[in-house]
Amino acid sequence: MDHRRQALISVAVFAAGIGYGALTGVEYSALEPAITWTLALLIFLVGVSMGVDHERLRGSLARIHRPFILVVSTVAGALVSGVLLASLLGIPLGISLAIAAGSGWYSFTGPYLAIIDPYYGFVGFTSNLLREIFMLVSYPALSRKLSFEAISIGGATTMDSTLPVVARFGGVDLALAAFIHGLILTIMVPILVPLLASL
Repeated sequence: MDHRRQALISVAVFAAGIGYGALTGVEYSALEPAITWTLALLIFLVGVSMGVDHERLRGSLARIHRPFILVVSTVAGALVSGVLLASLLGIPLGISLAIAAGSGWYSFTGPYLAIIDPYYGFVGFTSNLLREIFMLVSYPALSRKLSFEAISIGGATTMDSTLPVVARFGGVDLALAAFIHGLILTIMVPILVPLLASL
């Protein structure tokens, strides 16, 4: 499937979800089990596709150090952008760093920062949600030239919700790197966000 067409489909499906939620007023608690099982199924299917291709899996394992390098780059990029955005947005440096370090985990970053200030919670939630959406929309096109480097856009979400798009457009050999990258960031975010927010 053409990368541009896939991006349009992703945007259309997301917009349809917003429309459905707005029109029906369905409670998130009613959707949560379906979301959990759907993500689990997607991760399982990516694992199956990796397991089937033994040669690619061996190649991925031989380059197992790459996700760790990517994590360092992702965190460093987040901290630099947090410093720059603090002055542009006129918010405290620690809060800006915490928002940037959220790594796309909006359901943690937003509520945590909302305890400090509802406005910061809103900004943290929205910016990290947009990061996940941007990954889903942009990775198909970026994967043509920057398939490995563009994984960092997804942050912690490359462990689950954006893993299928990496496997589909970056290749099964990058799926393992994306999973490890997202897993490490998922462990780091609950430590980094509170630590930075307290600065």
